[in-house]
Amino acid sequence: MSMFDRLLAQSPNPVATQHSLLDLEVQTALELQLSMRTTNYAAHRLLGDALCARDRLPKVYDTMRSGLIDHDRFHKIATATAQLSVTATAEDVRLVWQMLDAVIAGRCDDDPRTKAQARSDAAIALLQRKPFTCLCESDGCTAQIAEPQLDARAARIVVHVLCDAATLAGGDQCGYLDGYGPISGDHVRQIAERDDAVIHEHRLDDLLEPDPAAAQIGDDLDEAAVHRKGPRPDSPDECRADDAHPDPENRENGTAASESEPGSALKPRFLIARTALPSDPYRPNLLVDLLARFLWGTCSIPGCERAAFACDLDHVAEFDNICPDRGGPTCICILLPKCRFHHLLKTSLEGFVDELWIDADGRYHSAVTTPGGQTVEALAPNQWLMPRLAQLRCRHQLAEPSATGIATGSVDEWPQRASGLTRTEAKHARRRAERNANAARRRAAEAHLTKTQLDARAAGRAATRLTMDPESEPPF
Repeated sequence: MSMFDRLLAQSPNPVATQHSLLDLEVQTALELQLSMRTTNYAAHRLLGDALCARDRLPKVYDTMRSGLIDHDRFHKIATATAQLSVTATAEDVRLVWQMLDAVIAGRCDDDPRTKAQARSDAAIALLQRKPFTCLCESDGCTAQIAEPQLDARAARIVVHVLCDAATLAGGDQCGYLDGYGPISGDHVRQIAERDDAVIHEHRLDDLLEPDPAAAQIGDDLDEAAVHRKGPRPDSPDECRADDAHPDPENRENGTAASESEPGSALKPRFLIARTALPSDPYRPNLLVDLLARFLWGTCSIPGCERAAFACDLDHVAEFDNICPDRGGPTCICILLPKCRFHHLLKTSLEGFVDELWIDADGRYHSAVTTPGGQTVEALAPNQWLMPRLAQLRCRHQLAEPSATGIATGSVDEWPQRASGLTRTEAKHARRRAERNANAARRRAAEAHLTKTQLDARAAGRAATRLTMDPESEPPF
């Protein structure tokens, strides 16, 4: 309880804080989650048991301390619940899980249950053939849980599977099932053969534009296709000649990208540049949206197992709606999936800083620093499923920091409330300065490391990324 007590002592208004999104239990659970390298569910369960032992069941806790019962037994006594496990194919479990979410989405705002509690009640109601009801006990309940309303929400359920086109053609490359993890090529093809399966094809080349810094662009490309600093044109015909198509596998000297050494200074002929919607620079296009979710698989906060396609896509360097050139760009190099809860924490919690960067070998890294000073780094867990992505570079990655919304200078140059800035602007400016300072420290440290040492450290980071355990979060 020392971590909880420390945060309680630091809170200027504990009573008000307990009733906000950033209450002390939430902050303590986040610190536990990262310090113990455990899941969000396990951290909240451990903290809940600790509070119960201190405030509600101290004598039962003494029994556990004496060795007469273990922690699992204490948890059952404290919660008076049991667990029901169902085993089925991964895609059917995902469909059932989303169906339960569709049922509980109709609750009114005054329903006292958590989402996990409501999901459990919905499953029990369906198994017992009873109606699922809202527990607000209000005469003006606005719940939308009638059959027609439920059918409308159920019709929007989608289970996403991403794979290479060669896998569908019979290859053995793994695919990825959202909310579950990697699946075999045979499993991918079984899902594709379902009557309710819909297949959409996307080309990575659609993100690419010629690199204006390359020595030779080629005569087969329309001059208007060269990377622009201004707004994108309205017509795709203005971007590229009708018969032109970039080939990122070959560089300007005719050698394959994979043949060069990792981290080579050779300028790529094509850059990832077509990343945002032409009508809204804040919104990623469909392919960037898919890639950002696919790379990380879940919420990017280590230990959170929320499926990526149920998360928000967060601009790590905050997007500036008034002047987009001053904020973070909308690109795969700056977007991380975050569940709505952790997205709100990042937005509102002072001292919370997250980062995303691409190393010289094209590997995507993330890091999160909590207000308590803990920093956890991780590699994108699913990049091994798309090795071609490591061969590509985005235009923001090769640009100067000041051109991508990354502040220069040291953190000390950004006070908590800089003159002429609003509170939000000052917070964003300080975060940009902290990210820039962290990036400078990483570059200085890596300059003294050998290739073997870099690979060994990357392997250690990958080991810290938790894999999804389907049984780690029971529905209650």
